[in-house]
Amino acid sequence: MLQLTMLGGLSLESDNGYVAGAALRRRPLALLALIASNHHGLTRDKVLAYLWPESDTAHARNCLKQILYLLRRDTGQELFLSGTFNLRLDPRVVEVDRWKFEHAMDHGVLRSAVQEYQGAFLDGFYVGELVEFERWVEAERSRLANRYQAALETLLAEADGNTVAGLQWWRRLAEHDPLSSHITLGMIRALVAVGNRAEAFKCAESHRRRLQEVFGAVPDTEEFLIIEEFWRACKSCGVLSPL
Repeated sequence: MLQLTMLGGLSLESDNGYVAGAALRRRPLALLALIASNHHGLTRDKVLAYLWPESDTAHARNCLKQILYLLRRDTGQELFLSGTFNLRLDPRVVEVDRWKFEHAMDHGVLRSAVQEYQGAFLDGFYVGELVEFERWVEAERSRLANRYQAALETLLAEADGNTVAGLQWWRRLAEHDPLSSHITLGMIRALVAVGNRAEAFKCAESHRRRLQEVFGAVPDTEEFLIIEEFWRACKSCGVLSPL
């Protein structure tokens, strides 16, 4: 069984480790990502438009044919369903973390969904000069990230005031969106509530530093001002101000 990882990067692995050869090249991986992201697969013409936009049809079709051959050769398996008009991955041969994540989300199994989400969609993956492909990646990355955040927020709400149970979801939210003062403030309050004042101070300090580095200045939002006041009180006398 092959494993296609799309959340937190893009890679193809077998039971023995990463698949070698052409399957590690960017265009074959981009092809797999495109096809795996469409429930009914993709027509060859759409694949050509995404991956060989500047090539004539004959050349592009030959490139696609070669990649399909190389994938079959290097994996030792036929990755695509036969007898279908569209190119579709065979789920009996390839497992995809994105499929698991979206299936769990669609069926409300949120804990399983957030476990599958190990990072941004195709994080760090880039193929030069493929403008439409990059636009598609950005749109999918944003959509999946929003679904993940919605799952975390729902799990946090289900904690229903249980600070210990909720803290794990605040941590995940802070990792997901470290620039959000609203999320950082929620995490600080949760840490203070469980008596972890040292980490609460570090959280405020790192958030303040991160905003300064990214934006060159700190915002004047209500949430950030509360964080700033908390940070200054800790800095000056080591006594937590009420939040």
